[in-house]
Order: sequence, then structure tokens, then C-alpha cells
Amino acid sequence: MLRRAARWIATAAAAWLAACNARPARSPAASDPVRTAARAYRIERPEQLLSGPAADGRTGDYRIDNGIVAAVVNAPDNALGFAFSGGNVIDAARAGGDDALRQVFVYLDDQFPRQAVFDRVDVAVAEGDEAVLVARGVDSDDPAVEIVHEVRLAAGADYLTLRTTVRNRGPQPVTGYELGDVIQWGACERFAPGSGDARGRLDLPWVAGDCGAVSYGYAAARGRLGGPHGSSWSDPVVDTVDLAPGASSTYERFLIVGDGGGVATVAGRALALRGEPVRPVAGTVVDPRGTPVADAVVEALRDGAPHMRARSNAQGGFALPLAPNADYELVAHAPGRVGRPRSVSTADPVAPIELLVSAQSVARVRVSPRGPAKITVLGVDGTPDPTLGPRHRAAGAGRVAITRNGVVDIPLVPGRYRFVASRGIEWTIDAREAAVASGETVAVDLAIERAVATPGYLAGDFHQHARPSGDAAVSLDDRVLTNLAEGVEILGATDHNAITDYAAAVARAGARGAIAIVTGVEATSEYYGHFNAFPLPLAPDAPRGGAPNAGRMRPGDIFDAVRAIAPGAIVQVNHPRAAGIGYFRLAGFDADADRPPAGFRLDFDAIEVLNGKRFDETPDVLRDWFWLLRHGHRVTAMGNSDSHYVVGQEVGYPRSYVGAGTDDPGRVTPDAVVDAIRRGDVVVTNGPYLRVEAGGRSAVGRTLPPGTPVRVSVDAAPWVHVDTLTLYRDGTEFERIPVAAGARVDRTLPPGSWYVFLVRGSRPLDPVAPGAVPFALANPVWIEPAR
Repeated sequence: MLRRAARWIATAAAAWLAACNARPARSPAASDPVRTAARAYRIERPEQLLSGPAADGRTGDYRIDNGIVAAVVNAPDNALGFAFSGGNVIDAARAGGDDALRQVFVYLDDQFPRQAVFDRVDVAVAEGDEAVLVARGVDSDDPAVEIVHEVRLAAGADYLTLRTTVRNRGPQPVTGYELGDVIQWGACERFAPGSGDARGRLDLPWVAGDCGAVSYGYAAARGRLGGPHGSSWSDPVVDTVDLAPGASSTYERFLIVGDGGGVATVAGRALALRGEPVRPVAGTVVDPRGTPVADAVVEALRDGAPHMRARSNAQGGFALPLAPNADYELVAHAPGRVGRPRSVSTADPVAPIELLVSAQSVARVRVSPRGPAKITVLGVDGTPDPTLGPRHRAAGAGRVAITRNGVVDIPLVPGRYRFVASRGIEWTIDAREAAVASGETVAVDLAIERAVATPGYLAGDFHQHARPSGDAAVSLDDRVLTNLAEGVEILGATDHNAITDYAAAVARAGARGAIAIVTGVEATSEYYGHFNAFPLPLAPDAPRGGAPNAGRMRPGDIFDAVRAIAPGAIVQVNHPRAAGIGYFRLAGFDADADRPPAGFRLDFDAIEVLNGKRFDETPDVLRDWFWLLRHGHRVTAMGNSDSHYVVGQEVGYPRSYVGAGTDDPGRVTPDAVVDAIRRGDVVVTNGPYLRVEAGGRSAVGRTLPPGTPVRVSVDAAPWVHVDTLTLYRDGTEFERIPVAAGARVDRTLPPGSWYVFLVRGSRPLDPVAPGAVPFALANPVWIEPAR
């Protein structure tokens, strides 16, 4: 077996290096029977589109292919996500494979969202040694800068060439003008040499994304890449130029489409295209019995930092394009396996090497009663917390695994761990420690039980994201599973400038009747703030599912646009005090002033008083909300996670309980949800459950006669700490009461005022929602004036 592996290594390394160093010839020989001409054309039929989890192409877009790779450039009116227009690469795949890339669009002056806005796409060269698509437009912030953007594909190439020319048609010089791209990676795991998971501002020769069956690389033809990198995006800056009036500048970069070999396949091509020397190192990953291990990640470290990464194939083989005359430490790792490092010098050619990983060890976790659950795994007694996968994957994200049926096998390297089972805030948690030995499977049984009842109310998270958003990598299937596991009963589909259809994902999860979907949008204006609107009808044949292209719209235009689609929709202001994206902050709203800023539209229905874990913004948002209530605007307070991940931004923390008249998600209707929100029958919480009742029924959002006794009940699962109940009268603190879970507080409230009830705790919600502190708020109860 090992001799066969060695032969594979030698053959694969030679072929791989030759492929990386070979640029496709511009003129193929007439006798070449394999080479396929490159071609570009407008897509007229669905079968001409690409497939895959991130495929966004539509008929009317443009395709460019050569039998090796294919890509789709969207038509100008088919803008996606954070792009203001089409004219961008939105899909890219190997021949016969799936697309996993979100999109790449022209980024200008290192000021997001400044970008190229295209009003025209043409087929410049339809077929031959090279095919060319050309998009024409202007700078979104300076229409005097004309932009011509070429997407080029040569016959025999496994990469696209992006060539962009900017020309200053204005009377004034444009100086220090930074040119680059926005790359939205979708579900790809990014890699930056010397950094690993690209974060912050970096100086790079190239950057790549590993999506499993396909990988992508990005490199400039010359120079290095500056610019920032965030959650699932990169904004590389390729060049900085000065443009006198009438002057132009062109910059060129490569978008490489690789197979399932991980980062190394596209990195090798990037290095070859840049003319950088490479020392190939190949080998195989084996377990203690000498059996090849497939799908292991192999990293090449220098001074402890990862500089290259590969993924082993079905025979355990890998190949790394390393820098010559350098010292590396190579290590392989795989789920439930720990690797033994090996030192390698590339001063001379390196013979094929073998990397050893341990036998796989597994924890088989079972949760009763059976059903969706989240398992959090913590290292104890010196064992580090595990990394079960990227933050967006339900099967393993950071130290968390999600199970649909309460049973899950979790691969873990040997050590001692604490396993915590949870199912949202209405359930207890259970924890157990267990040792995991190399090559063994250990059973971990956990039991949880319902601790909090919520009759008449359903838990909804009306602000969350999945892959259609562009800045989130969570699949629709995983987004459904995370909601189920966190006890969220209404999933608000609110992707950025896209209306998303969850019906198929709910069916695949077997979750019909277990979760309700309210379809909407986060209308994302890059200059004025973000606004949710729901429910909205899905238009599957329209761009963005029928969502408005809100990128440059003003708030009032957004409100009007969504109400033209759905007159009864709820319009919600999201994270109103967030820097750069909050409506109230951007508009300069002052809660101490008598009037709002000029032009400030107040005709929205709801406001997020708590967005995720933005607790530092909540006091200011509460003041804003109280201002609205005092001035006669009965706007409903909401709390939502704004989740873009499985961990870090856990869905349902916080959540909004809506008084929809049922606690069965299979029976609720969107109209009932809208009615509850519009009348203010909503309780916001990330842990405690708060009830305000009068005469045995909920008083939240109601107007009561003077003298009506009110009972406030505070309930919480044992792992949720509460210590304070605060009553606000007309926006001013009225009474503060020490409480514990199970508290019942009876009051007869003075007439002629409105009252808000807020519960807090001081112990974090770790490990279920790390960093969150218990918080619950009931929307106002209104007491009529005395007669």
C-alpha cells in the first residue's frame, strides 16, 4: 500500500508542478484534440447556468467557459448582496462541478461600499483562443471616473483574468485612488499565507478560499494585496494611482478556480502566474497502521504561522508549493486525529514524506428527550477547547455541534472534555465530563427537560442571515437546524437585499410544524442604515427574489418600496445605534431634542432595542425608543440575534416572543405574527422569560383602566441568572426590585402613563451564549388617565 502511495506521490507531484508552471498557450495547435475554445455568451436557458450552493446566475446573465472552468457575470439589473449593480463574477466552477463563490466586484478607493456601478455588459469576444466579457460603468461615488471591466478566459486556462481600466473624465485630478475588488467567499474557508484565517488588514501575495470540492485563489498580476478582510469577505487593494484629467490606469488580477485539493492547488497557480519560485513538497498522510487518511488538512508552518495548506486526497496524498531555501514544520490534522509535526528544509529538493496522525477518537453524544440540541464541548484539565469546524457549519462550528435528533458523533483529539447539552432558553442544560482516548469511542448521555412554559407566545428571531446575504456562510439547511436547536420557533428570513425561500430546507430537516418561516428582507442601504421588512412575498423569477435593490436608497424610499410590495409589512429599524450602519446614528438623532433631524422618517413599526450582543448600544437605543413613545409613536421594541454564524452570533440570543395566540409553530400564521408585533404584544429576551398580566391574561401592549392590578412574573431555566426587575414610567426609572427566578410582583400602577418592565441578571449565559448577559424586556402596558 505504501509503495503504491509513493508512486502516486511522485507522479502527482510532477504533474501538479508542471500544471502550475504552465501558462496556457495563446494559439493551440490545430492537431490538439483536447483543448476547447473559450467562449462567452448570454444565458438564454436554465441549463446554461451553473449549479451549486452559491449559484446565483439567472437567464439574461452571461457565461464564459472553456471546458475547464466556467463563470457567470450578472446582467446590470441583477445586482446581488452588497453590489449596487451587475457586471460582476457571481458564479465560478470547474467543468461539471458546483459553484461555491458568492461574488467578486470592483472595489474603489478602499472605502466600502464605494464600487463600480455598471449599466452595460457586452460579449466582446465570443469564441476563440480567448473569450472576453466587458462591463462598462462609473465609480459609485464619482461618476466622472469611467470604468471598463473585462472578464477574460483563455482556452486551456483554469483561471479568469480580471482587467479593469479607470479613466478620469472629470476636470479635477483624482489622487491616491485605490483599486481592488470585494471578494465575498460564501462558505469557503479563507487562507492567507502567514496569517491563516485572513482577518484585519494584511499585506499578501495572494489569498485563497477552500470550499471542499472547489477552491478559489486571487492574486494580482504584479505587486501585493493590501486591504481589509472580515467575516466572510476580503477587500484586497491591488494598486494606488493618481489620475490627471483625461488619464487612465489599468490593473489586472487573476481569479483561479481549483479542484478539491484545497488551498495548495490554487496557490500553486497563483505563484506561477506571478513568476515566483516554488519548491514542491509532496507526501501522504497515514494513521498508526500505515493506512492513508483522506481529507486531512496539511499545513506548512514558518515561525509558528501557517504559510501553505493542502487537503489530502482519497489516497492520503498531498502536494505543497513551498518557497525555496526555507525551513518549515509540516503537520497534518483531521477530525478526531492529532498530527505529529515534521521539519522540512527546502534548500534542496525534498523527497516524498509521510505525515503521521493518530487513530480517530470519537465522543458519541445522546441527548434525551430526543430532538434538536446543541452540544458544546469544553476542554478540561489542560485539554484545549476543540475546533470542530468553521463557524458557519452546524455539524461542527468552533466548539459546538448541532444535532437534529439528539444523537451526534463528535470526533475529538484525545483529552478530557466537558459536554453541555442545550435546547434554548426554555430548557435546562445538562453537562458531563468524559475522557476521550486515542482510537476509541466514548458514550456521553445527557438529559434535559422543559423548564419554562410560554402559553400563547412563540419565540421568533426576526433578524438572521444565511448564504444569500453575501456576508454569511451558513447554509439554509444549517440555519434551519440552528434555529431548532436553540429553541427558536419562528425563523425570520432577512437576508441582505434578498428574499430567501426556506421551504425546501424545512422539508429536508423534517421540520414542518416544528418551525414557522416569516419571509422578509434586510433592506441594506450602505449610506442610511439597515431595515427589516416582513412578511414579503417571494418572487422566485425576479432578481433578489423580488427584494428592492436598496444599496443606495434612502430610508423613506425603502419604506415606500417594501410597502408597495406588501402594504401590511412590518418595517423594523435594525441596530439603530451601530457605527456606520445604524439609522439613528447616521441621521444624528438626538433623544434629548424636541424634534427629530430634518427628513427623518418615523413611519416604521418596530425597533431593535437589543441586537445580538451589542449591550453597549442598548442604553442609547432605549433612550431613543422612549423618545418615540413619549412623542406618540407606538413603535414595538424587538430583540434579534443578527446571526451570521452558528457560533459567536448564536441564533435566538436574543429573541422576540410574540403573542400570536398559540405556542404551536405549526399553527401560527404570518398575519398573527404581524398583528402581535403591531399591537406591541412582544417580550424581548436572551434568557429570562417575563410575563405581565392583568386579570389572568397578558397585558403587554394593552391599554388598561386605572386601578387595574398587574402581576409581573419572572421565570428562567436554572442556568439563567436574574437579580433585578426595573419598572420604567414614561421612560424614566420608576422602581427597582431585587428578584430571582420564580418571582411574582404585584402592582397597581399610577394612571395616565405607560410602563416598561425590564429584567436583568449579572452572570453571563456561558457556555450556551458566551458573552451575553441575561436581559428581558416587556413592551409597554398603558394605563388610562384617571376619570
